[in-house]
Amino acid sequence: MKPSNLTIRTALAAALSLGLFAAIPLTASADTVGYWRFEENGTNIDASGNSNNLTTVPTAYDLTATTSGDPGDRFFDIVTDADLPNEQAANLGDKAEHYQTTSTAYLSTDFTVETFAHLAPSAQAGNFYLISKYTSPGSRMWGLRVNNGDNKLMFIISTDGTNPQFIDPNITINTGSDYYIAVSHELGDGVSDSVVTFHYRNLSEPNSVLETVVVNTPLLMYTGGSGVMEIGTLANGASNRWSGLLDEVRYSTGVLDESELLGIPEPSGLGMILLGGMTVLRHRAR
Repeated sequence: MKPSNLTIRTALAAALSLGLFAAIPLTASADTVGYWRFEENGTNIDASGNSNNLTTVPTAYDLTATTSGDPGDRFFDIVTDADLPNEQAANLGDKAEHYQTTSTAYLSTDFTVETFAHLAPSAQAGNFYLISKYTSPGSRMWGLRVNNGDNKLMFIISTDGTNPQFIDPNITINTGSDYYIAVSHELGDGVSDSVVTFHYRNLSEPNSVLETVVVNTPLLMYTGGSGVMEIGTLANGASNRWSGLLDEVRYSTGVLDESELLGIPEPSGLGMILLGGMTVLRHRAR
């Protein structure tokens, strides 16, 4: 069965221009398993407090200051804490460097992963994986990537590691731009389809808004598997690496509500949803 797409565009530009936003919470109502900020003196540290620290492959790593005019300069402070400013990002360049979790706690059937990302030009032949969980052929896996060639964002999920299903939201990630990207997976209940929800925002575009694409897909009996999660690659490989910057990576069990996401200040007043050509004005309770 072909997945069906529902696109929702959240018009927040007016609220942002008026300064009508509240602070983004460090943790969400769903369980935050790991949150990695890639700041100096804490590059591999899990900021969620769960001690799910990262290891680096190889042992060296590189940080890039996200200063004005440089790649990543649109990655904004999502935690309103003067002692934790967002000033650096993990620079994976076009090298074999990537990160792995030290925990196998990423086994939930329903989850949300988020990151800021900047895709740089690369000569590698593989696709560009932001985040993945994969152990070996025959194991369950999932991955979030940008295709090499057409720059399409893609979510891949498999029950056996060898026959993946490709979830295509028809989103293009431009090389050289700063983005917020998130995906959530909600397993079907045996009657209804599973739901994969994509959130993205091109931070390099003035007055950009958070956009959401919901894809209903046939039921996947995905139960998590046992491998660690990897940031910036697939299956510890020399190919299929991310090229460029990644920052503010967070993994949460459960499907986050739009207001709980890291990637956009939440308006304190009204939100607008464009749904099938009809504008719906939504009030958010406080």
